[in-house]
Amino acid sequence: MLVSSNIGQNSSVPFKTMRLFDLGLNSDVTSGRLKLESVFYSTNDMNRAEDILRYTEERYDTDVVEPLCACWPHGHQYPLLEFMRKYSRQNEDCFNKITSYCIRFARSEMNCVPRELQYEMWRSTRDDIPFRSMYEKKWMDFAVVDLLPYIYFLQYKTYGNLQRRQDQQLALIGLAITIHVSANFGHRETALNLLGQCMEQESRLVEALHYYLMSLKQRQKTMQQNGIFLLH
Repeated sequence: MLVSSNIGQNSSVPFKTMRLFDLGLNSDVTSGRLKLESVFYSTNDMNRAEDILRYTEERYDTDVVEPLCACWPHGHQYPLLEFMRKYSRQNEDCFNKITSYCIRFARSEMNCVPRELQYEMWRSTRDDIPFRSMYEKKWMDFAVVDLLPYIYFLQYKTYGNLQRRQDQQLALIGLAITIHVSANFGHRETALNLLGQCMEQESRLVEALHYYLMSLKQRQKTMQQNGIFLLH
């Protein structure tokens, strides 16, 4: 929140404020680092942003790390076998090395969030708010994204700013594949929305529309699969 306020005032980010990010860097595999990466991206420090992305991707072992989301009861299915093996053998202190929590940005952090993700903070009309479920009230005014899709999305944006077209395209492919392959994302609709915006920036408008429509349909589909029905 302090960093966002400083960015909004077009002032430099104090070093002591950035040091506060250190307290959350090891809460799980990489979500704290991606928040820090978002700050560097938002301040146009693309070289430091790329350094964090490279380190983050190296730590995220897709054969072991399991995404976790407590925003709503989406029904965690088919956990990775290697995750279950390590989980059964390690103590609680090691749990943060094999899990990745979804990342939340409050509206007060808006200036630390890429423009494409800011839209998620206003996903409802005023008429929808009285009909939110008890779970939606906890996170619907936040921008919330699963960690692995966010890694690829930030890579796409960062490499684009660095004029590294080939790496940018690899990131776009990685984003598309992980959305279709991974089963346990809690915010797949957000990932689909981000992918649609990437496709729009690529001038691939038909594909962008396809992913936007998938994003709109995803929430209702997932809620119904888990026995939760939206009133609206």
